[in-house]
Amino acid sequence: MDIHQFDAIRPFEPEELPEVFDRLLQNEQFKQVLAYLYPGVPVEMIGQKMHQCRTNLEFQKAFCYDFLHNLLAKASLGIDSDFQNIDLKRRYTFVSNHRDIVLDSALLHKLLFDAGCDTTTEIAIGDNLLKLPWVKDIVRINKSFIVERSLSMRQMLVSSKRMADYMHFVISEKNDNIWIAQREGRAKNSDDRTQEAILKMMAMGGEGSVKQRLLSLHIVPLAISYEYDPCDFLKAQEDYDLSRQNLDLTLKSMEQDSLYRSTQLQSLRESLDNMRLNMQLIRRRKESLTIKAPIDGVLGLLDANLGQYIGAGTKIGQINSEGSYKIEAKIDEHYIDRVVPGLDATFERQSEKYDAQVRKVYPEVRDGKFQADFKFEGQQPDNIRTGQTYYLNLQLGQPEQAVLIPRGTFYQKTGGKWIYVVTKDGGKAVKREIRIGRQNPQFYEVLEGLEPGEKVITSSYDNYGDSDVLVF
Repeated sequence: MDIHQFDAIRPFEPEELPEVFDRLLQNEQFKQVLAYLYPGVPVEMIGQKMHQCRTNLEFQKAFCYDFLHNLLAKASLGIDSDFQNIDLKRRYTFVSNHRDIVLDSALLHKLLFDAGCDTTTEIAIGDNLLKLPWVKDIVRINKSFIVERSLSMRQMLVSSKRMADYMHFVISEKNDNIWIAQREGRAKNSDDRTQEAILKMMAMGGEGSVKQRLLSLHIVPLAISYEYDPCDFLKAQEDYDLSRQNLDLTLKSMEQDSLYRSTQLQSLRESLDNMRLNMQLIRRRKESLTIKAPIDGVLGLLDANLGQYIGAGTKIGQINSEGSYKIEAKIDEHYIDRVVPGLDATFERQSEKYDAQVRKVYPEVRDGKFQADFKFEGQQPDNIRTGQTYYLNLQLGQPEQAVLIPRGTFYQKTGGKWIYVVTKDGGKAVKREIRIGRQNPQFYEVLEGLEPGEKVITSSYDNYGDSDVLVF
């Protein structure tokens, strides 16, 4: 792809930065912002530092990182992240929940730097936030690409296709990360479900099937949580304004119907009192935090120390709900296509047999095994405890008769196409062609070439050469 086909939405390229810096330094509004952020520092000195930045990443390191570091030191008790499940040397599309227009992606950039990543992300930002030309210049310097909105249906389709192509271009050719919100606008209702339109847009770019196109973006779900939600005040204000509007409408209605005036006025006053109380509770929330378990049960794990700082959403304990246990099983990856929800299984405990059924199958394979969850069917063992180990018998199909041979190192030599069969007198072994069918970690199924009861050699054939007959 040619990068210039994305000129209308892409961030500035390094060779374009000097001209953009000069344009910004001549803008009066931008100068006022600099005077506020850097009081007493001449604009010329700031401009010289800007021109020393040869790339967008250098600009972020020179200006954005220190600003965020100082902001967190003054306005927070700290910030932490967990990148242990991803390789920061690779490039990803971070699909994030959205709380703060600027800080969501900016904090991710700081955390990536602190974790040793050699780049940040290209940020998807709506053009509704870029009404001022100098603001648009700043965000494009800061590695932002533009999401075009308020378009006709046809224009929106063209714009979505171009943005999808650009996102695939960033991952595959520019070798950079991407940050994009999982929905348009901030989730002031705390509904963090990803909009289908976002995924459909991503699938418009790239090559292959829809699944292959999404996989090529290396999507990583990203959750950011603030102790004090940046949208709390907006949500409270909207609720308050809505209540005031309802009050005005109800007062007009009460003028026409005096029979309900007293009751409705009292109800609205209580609503306003509750709203004021809610706003007070938000301000005092830090002083009245109480940790409660969502269910009844037995505390099986508690990982908290006196004086420890615990952020919102942090897991500090585990409640075991008695009578509603599940079974987690590790199964060889060979059976991943055959294990589906609904399969029956059994296990024995203290000479008693219990029934279970597959409830959920996880698609990830680790160390040659995948995980499946089972639920008890019927009676559940008494005094069962979390962490106990049992061996399950899982029936993948109806039992049938088959000729089986143990797995062995002979397969490395023959590829399962032939085997040495011991004669009935036991004096020699003869090379014979066979055909292997299904297999599991213990046995091969022989479809052709062997009869039940015949003896074979399954150890290594490395010392036998190409002999057709082995004499004992």
